[in-house]
Amino acid sequence: MENFRKKMERFFLRNRNKGIPNLMMYIGIANVAVYLLSIIDPSNVVYALLRFSPAAILKGQVWRLVTFLFQPIWLGSALGVLNLVFYFWVGNALTRVWGDFRMTLYIALGMLGAWISCFLTGYASCEPIFMSL
Repeated sequence: MENFRKKMERFFLRNRNKGIPNLMMYIGIANVAVYLLSIIDPSNVVYALLRFSPAAILKGQVWRLVTFLFQPIWLGSALGVLNLVFYFWVGNALTRVWGDFRMTLYIALGMLGAWISCFLTGYASCEPIFMSL
C-alpha cells in the first residue's frame, strides 16, 4: 500500500501543471450565462439542451456529458448568487492547495460518478459535485 501511495504522489507531482487553470471560474461564468439565457428564453429550451439525458447521449448528443455542469443549481435569488460566490471561493481555495491538475481530476471524477449514476438510475445533476466541495 505504501508503494502505491508513493507512485500516486509522484504521478500528481509530475502532472501538477497539466490541469485546467481557473476551472471553477469557467464553471461559474457558464452557470451565469445559462441562467441569463434562461431568463431571455423562458421556455426552458436551454435547460432541455444542456441536461444529462442518457437517451439523448446514446443518440449522439455527447455535449450533454459536460454541459450538465453548467445548469445553475440556484434560482437567481440573492441567496443563489451567494451560493455561486461560495462555490467559486471554495473551488479556488482547493485549486490553490491541490493545484490545477488535482482540481480538474476531482471535477472529472465527479462527472464520471454522475454519468454512472445517471445510466443506472436515469437522473444526474451537478449538485452533488458542487456540494462535495
